[in-house]
Amino acid sequence: MELQSVTQSQLFKLFALHLFSTMIAFMVGIMLQSSGYNAPLGVLCGALLGLAFSYFAFKLGLRRPDRFFIEYGQEIVGRWLHYPLLLFIAVSNLLIAIINFWELQDVMIQFYLVSTPPWAIAALCGLCIAYTVRFGVKSVFRAAEGLFFFSLLSFLLIPILVSENFNWFSIRGIATYFSVREAWSSAYYTSSVFGGDVVCAAYFSVPVFAG
Repeated sequence: MELQSVTQSQLFKLFALHLFSTMIAFMVGIMLQSSGYNAPLGVLCGALLGLAFSYFAFKLGLRRPDRFFIEYGQEIVGRWLHYPLLLFIAVSNLLIAIINFWELQDVMIQFYLVSTPPWAIAALCGLCIAYTVRFGVKSVFRAAEGLFFFSLLSFLLIPILVSENFNWFSIRGIATYFSVREAWSSAYYTSSVFGGDVVCAAYFSVPVFAG
């Protein structure tokens, strides 16, 4: 697939869906439990941290645009640290993938496919992965373009439908109570999400904007 075939609109919609789904499905409970009223502050700080990390990663990549970190990492951190670092990154990403897959199964079983056997959901996810491999990344962007409006509509309608259950007095606490210590845990969780999205968006958007 040529990266120039990915439009700016598709790029925006895919990462908007990813941020919304990740934050709401997997991280809202964690952030509210750990940060309370300071969860929005933690999200803001996490976004800034993610941008900072992404900036350094992007600048490092521009210095060696034709090489991967696995090739030149030993020139920066030394051979004795480079290979353990690569092993740590590989194991960490594998663990994150397993946890995300497990959480996705829980969400599907609890809200969308109630009483569905876990093996059926795993098979469905496998079909999605096979579809992506067969038709390329472009198909993911096309799917996001179609699902974006349905997701946006649901995000607008759901708060209206459950507005009677809102605790509106909480807004006062969010606007008046600030604690960097409490917000830090949310910032820690969200910085990796924002940072990863920025790096991926930069990877796809550079050819898009250049074209």
